[in-house]
Amino acid sequence: MKKIVLSSPGVQQPKVHKGWRSFANSVEMQRLKILDERIERQKKFLAILLRIGRRSVPG
Repeated sequence: MKKIVLSSPGVQQPKVHKGWRSFANSVEMQRLKILDERIERQKKFLAILLRIGRRSVPG
């Protein structure tokens, strides 16, 4: 794979690089989205735990 990229003419290289960069960005965005969802879920979970904890603690 690397050899092909290196042997390709200079005109084509930026195209490949740009495509790869946008692909990497989209992957990163997906990862961030998943992280956000996980954080939101954890927040909800913690809120429920806090509510249960307050109920079970007297006074």
